Amino acid sequence: MKNKIKFVSTFIITFFASALVVNAAPSATFSVNKNSVEVGQSVTATVRITDTAAWSFKIKSSGSTNGCSQSFADATSNAKDTTKSFSVTCKATAVGNITFTLSGDITGANGSNKVVSGSKTVTVVAAVPKSTDNTLRELKIEGYEISFDKNKTDYEITTKPGVTSVKIYALANHVKASIRGTGTIEVKEGDNILKVVVTAESGATKIYTIKVIVPEKAPVTITSNDKTYLVLRKIPNEKPSGFTPLTVKIGDEEVSALYNEKNDLTLVYATESEKNYYYILKEQQIVSPFVTLPYGNTMVQVIDAEITPIEGMEKVKFKVDDFAFDAYQIAENSRFYAINGTNLATSETFVYSYDSIDKTLQFFDGDSFWLWAKADTKATDDYLLIIYALGGALGLLILISLFSAVNKAKMKKMIKKFKDELATIKNKENQVEEPNIEKTKPKKKKRK
Repeated sequence: MKNKIKFVSTFIITFFASALVVNAAPSATFSVNKNSVEVGQSVTATVRITDTAAWSFKIKSSGSTNGCSQSFADATSNAKDTTKSFSVTCKATAVGNITFTLSGDITGANGSNKVVSGSKTVTVVAAVPKSTDNTLRELKIEGYEISFDKNKTDYEITTKPGVTSVKIYALANHVKASIRGTGTIEVKEGDNILKVVVTAESGATKIYTIKVIVPEKAPVTITSNDKTYLVLRKIPNEKPSGFTPLTVKIGDEEVSALYNEKNDLTLVYATESEKNYYYILKEQQIVSPFVTLPYGNTMVQVIDAEITPIEGMEKVKFKVDDFAFDAYQIAENSRFYAINGTNLATSETFVYSYDSIDKTLQFFDGDSFWLWAKADTKATDDYLLIIYALGGALGLLILISLFSAVNKAKMKKMIKKFKDELATIKNKENQVEEPNIEKTKPKKKKRK
């Protein structure tokens, strides 16, 4: 019984509440977003309807515009009231006025109909020339002093090592100019070029350039094996293949490094005796230079490890990139060396034979190495023999030439002397006078 009474009471309350609901009458507002515009600018007229289920009206434009009249007629799909806005936008074409006129009607869901109308006038004035001022009134870099001049566009500051950002503040000289490139800007070690771009109202731009120099941190000093190394903070762009970049700590300082997982090698780039090179780092100590030689499609790391003595060969120091390593050589003038190396592709260490002329590596084969080395030594000896023979022949030829030249000179001298003596004799013969003999007549004998 109580449930029936509760049901009847709820029904009666609901019935009377529904009867009290009254649909509001439809309404409309008409407005423009500007009361005055310049020639070339646009203006928008808007009609907003409320409590409306159907509508049919027109917004008409006239005056100093290219025209933007438009009609709107529709109804809600469920025949219930709604709120909507309708707009038209016109562009001002000449000094004068633009007039928007609204006419039509709207209908509510309860069937009530209302006529809507109205007029809005917008003044059109001559366009004011746009400012071309794209200069700055102020330019500041927080924490740094610069000598600013609005006509000077290039500036430079140097920060302390380790700085990662700078804060730039700028104020345009003209209120309608815009600025970009200010605020907190990230920087990194080296030269950073920051640009503050000022755009005038007319669209003309001017760029103020700030060069921010962040110095490199001082190298980290390591003393290993009685040598002092300066570990550089950055590694070069050219990196050995098979290594990935990472950061390692030496003491409390971070430096860039390279790591090869297969061979568990960590490399740092350091200076020793004014020579920059990759060095192997282990337990924050430099162990040795990372020296490699090509071997087929991979590289062999030259290691300074004791080689088992090879009979008939001498232990020598072999140099690569000015670094000396233990090696064996069959003779002092041989081009071939037996050296220790680790294949970076397989992580295996072997003895290799190195041809210092061709700059090539071969897997060490004792018999082949001896044949090459002996052939190389014999060839060298043959070359020396030929050089000595040629030198002797050349010396003999020179002596013969000198002897011939001397003899020829002596012969010429003797011939000249003989000719001179002959000429002297002839001259003397021509100079001999005949004897002066008087001729006497024979005396006549007297007759007795």
